[in-house]
Amino acid sequence: MNGEGDDERHMSAVGQPGAGSASHAWMIFGFVYTVVLLLMFIPMPGGGGGTSVRHLDKVVHLAAWSMVSLGTWPVVRVFRATRRLSIGRRFVFVVMIATLFGVVVELIQGLSSYRSADVWDAVADMVGAMLGALFCLWRERSRARRPSISAHGVR
Repeated sequence: MNGEGDDERHMSAVGQPGAGSASHAWMIFGFVYTVVLLLMFIPMPGGGGGTSVRHLDKVVHLAAWSMVSLGTWPVVRVFRATRRLSIGRRFVFVVMIATLFGVVVELIQGLSSYRSADVWDAVADMVGAMLGALFCLWRERSRARRPSISAHGVR
């Protein structure tokens, strides 16, 4: 119970050892992806961008896929096959997963009778995925630089 593996098994969604578990990361992942899917498949007037504010749908895609990256990062961090990736490779992996999810959502929307596919939505998804992953990268690096306080003092 007192090894380095314990810390890795008990990572929280924000990547802090001992503050949670992989199951929390998967719950966050599932919640975020479910909410985004629901939002992306709600029927919209005019097939998608049914708002009078120009390009508001792109802002929504950007924000949603930032959240997708925020929900993907903890899973990639604790998943056995990827937790040993360097932080830079983890960033690329998260952006690729989120962008692929965005492309699949756009393709499915294109097949529906009440939504339409848009290449610029997929671009907004990718930019949002990058922004969300950049935030996670920044947060993880800034936390790694801070000294941690344990029962044995500052390390």
